[in-house]
Amino acid sequence: MTTTKSKKKRLVIDSDSDELDSLAQRKSLSKNSKFCIKRINLVWDEDRKLYFNNRLTRSQIRTSGLIPSKTDRELFSKAELNVLPKKKKKPDGEVGTIVQRIQSILIGRHKIETWYNSPYPEEYTKSGFLYICEFCLKYTNSKYSFSRHKSKCLAFHPPGDEIYNSRDSDPSTKIAIFEVDGKLQKSYCQNLCLLGKLFLDTKTLYYDVEPFLFYVLTEETENGYSLCGYFSKEKTSLAGYNLSCIAVLPCFQKRGYGRLLIEFSYLLNLKQGIYGSPEKPLSDLGLLAYLGHWRRSIYSCLICLLNSSKSDQLPNDISISRISKLTAISPNDIISTLQTDKLIEVSDDGKQIIFDLDQISNLVSHPYSKPDPETGVDSNNLNIFSYINPKFLIWAPPVQ
Repeated sequence: MTTTKSKKKRLVIDSDSDELDSLAQRKSLSKNSKFCIKRINLVWDEDRKLYFNNRLTRSQIRTSGLIPSKTDRELFSKAELNVLPKKKKKPDGEVGTIVQRIQSILIGRHKIETWYNSPYPEEYTKSGFLYICEFCLKYTNSKYSFSRHKSKCLAFHPPGDEIYNSRDSDPSTKIAIFEVDGKLQKSYCQNLCLLGKLFLDTKTLYYDVEPFLFYVLTEETENGYSLCGYFSKEKTSLAGYNLSCIAVLPCFQKRGYGRLLIEFSYLLNLKQGIYGSPEKPLSDLGLLAYLGHWRRSIYSCLICLLNSSKSDQLPNDISISRISKLTAISPNDIISTLQTDKLIEVSDDGKQIIFDLDQISNLVSHPYSKPDPETGVDSNNLNIFSYINPKFLIWAPPVQ
C-alpha cells in the first residue's frame, strides 16, 4: 500500500549569502530591541468657531443631547393635549372642530398680534405663535429652532435687486425697495404671501407666485434691511393693473408707507410711459389711500396747467387723456375721482367739463411749482410724489 504526500508549491528565490545574513540580523534585532511610542493628545478648542461660515463652535453643533428622554416624552404628551383642536357643539347639535390659527408672531424685534387666518402648515398653527426671520422669512414655532436659524442665516436683505434707496435724501429713515421675481425666488415670495395674509382679509394668492413681481419695502438697521411692507403686481397684465396686493406690517403703519408704495407703483408706470390702475374691488382703507394719491396728482396737474396758461382759464388742449399721460393714472380713475368730489359734469352735447377751479385750489393743502417755460408742463414739474423722490429710482422697464 503506497501513500502519497501532498506536494506544496514553493517559490524559490536565489539570493546571495550577504542578504541572508542581513535578514537574520534584522530578526534578532527586532526580538531584543524595545520601541517606545509616545502618545500625542490632540486638544480641541471648543470656543473656536469653525462651522457654518465661522458662526458656530464645535460644542454648539453637537446634537447628541437632543434625543428626548422618557420624561421629555411625557411632558410633550401633556402639552400636546392643551393645543389639540377642541370639539364644540353647533346650534343644530352637530359636533365641529375649532380651527386653530396663529394668534401672534415675532418678526425681528416686534411681537405682532395677527388679524386673520393664514394657511400655514398645520403643525405650525397648533401653538398659536410663530417665529419669522425678518430677512429670509423662514418660520418656525420653536424658540430653540429660531435661535439656531438666526445664528446660521446669512441673509440681511430681500433676495432681489435694490432699485430704490433714500439714504442720501433722508439719512434718518434709510428706506430701500427691492424687486423680487416670484419665479426666481419662489420660496421667499410664498412666505411673503403667507405673512401678508395674516393682515389681509381678501387675499387669495399664496403659492402661485411665478407670474408676479414683488416690491419689498425695507428699513435699514444695524443688522440689515428689515421688512416693513410690500406690494405685488403681475408681470404682464392684460387689464393694465399696476398693483395686485399691498400690505404694511402693523408695527410700521401710520408712517406713510402705504402711500409710499402706492406712489412707487405709479412711478414705475411713469418710467414705462403707460398708465395703470389697482386691481378692483378695493377695500375701504385701500380706497381712501388711493383717493388721496389721485386727488393730489390730478389737482396738481390741473393747477400746473392753469399756471402755464396766460389767462385764468384752462388751456383748450386739456383732456382726461393728457392728465392720464402726465400722472400715469387710468382715465377711469380720473373720472371717478372728479365725480366723487363733484368737480365734473356732463354737458348737453355729451362732453365732460371741469369746473370750479377755486374749489380745486382749496382742496390742495401744499404749494405747487410753476412749470418750466422751456419744457412746459411735464411729469417732472408736478408735485405728485410726497413720500418718494424719483431721482433715487435705479430701474429700467423690462424688455417685452
